[in-house]
Amino acid sequence: MSALVRGRTRTLSSLSICIKTSYEDPTLSSLTLTLPRSELIRIDWTNIQILRQRDLDALMHFFCSFSELQKLKMETSKEMTKKFSVWILQIIQKIPSVTELLVDAGFLLEEALKVFQRSYTRPDCTVEVHGYICNKQSQKCSKDRYQRCNERVTIHLNYQGFYMENERMPLFWD
Repeated sequence: MSALVRGRTRTLSSLSICIKTSYEDPTLSSLTLTLPRSELIRIDWTNIQILRQRDLDALMHFFCSFSELQKLKMETSKEMTKKFSVWILQIIQKIPSVTELLVDAGFLLEEALKVFQRSYTRPDCTVEVHGYICNKQSQKCSKDRYQRCNERVTIHLNYQGFYMENERMPLFWD
């Protein structure tokens, strides 16, 4: 299938699928998979119930079932623990076709930050993690993202290493 874009023909070979969970307290609240259209017909949708579980190994098995998965975007309201950050890095090791991994998390624990600070990705892969950290030096604040001492950050991880930037907070909350 092709589409005309500013006088050029562009092949529409990839497709993104967004899955939102409505289950109580899921590990992932939203998941977006980008994969070739040819892979779409091979999806075993009976495995989708795996999103209800908190079992990261079962989720990894689900992701590995997509042999040509290109991009993966995950949203979770859970705090980013050391275990979850290691699991994210395992995705890019176990699924070599993934070139982009985006995670929108709740509170980023110090232990998770340390894992990312010591990590690298493959040259053809980038990881971005969005979340909140406490910026108090003397004490740690609560994991409530709306506290004044918490700031939203983006962690960038690529083959050159780790970089963290502060995001601007909106003037008004939704």
